[in-house]
Amino acid sequence: MTLPSDPLNPSLKAKVWLHSVRSSNTVGLYLFKGGLHMSEILYQVKIADATGHTVAQMTKPEIVAKATEGQGTWVFVNDRLISVDELKGTAFEATDEFKLMPGLVGGVDRKYTVEIADSTGHTSVQMTQAEIAEQASESNGAWVFVDNTMVAAADIAEMDFSDVQKVRMVPPLVGGAPVKAY
Repeated sequence: MTLPSDPLNPSLKAKVWLHSVRSSNTVGLYLFKGGLHMSEILYQVKIADATGHTVAQMTKPEIVAKATEGQGTWVFVNDRLISVDELKGTAFEATDEFKLMPGLVGGVDRKYTVEIADSTGHTSVQMTQAEIAEQASESNGAWVFVDNTMVAAADIAEMDFSDVQKVRMVPPLVGGAPVKAY
């Protein structure tokens, strides 16, 4: 490949040209747009964090560096999720919109307020779904009501608890009274 000696290469479209650079051991081509080196063009980047987001002006190398510094960072270009490796090879356009977001990680298991009834009334405790399932299984026939619907203890672990509002556990009721012998 021959390096162009003239920075304006007529085979390229207007305001884009190749410029050769020679250093002690390296010969490279740099793509220029509108008189700026591609690594000098600033792009608007929205960087999300726990407080909201920050808007920053960054060059392509800075965007790639920021995306690779946090493990699991999600990169959106024009609202399309792309990998960091794909970002490195992407040709940026001046109109591209960039968003960097921390990767979503499953959090701590949600805790539910569970009312556990006994002979003295009831106690309210905080439990995860797994703890509720375990307690119900160990409670020798306790009745479990999830949002006022009785459910089998064996089914609790696999239930969808995403919309659960109320959980109650009560000892089983036994009908009738002891018969007195006369």
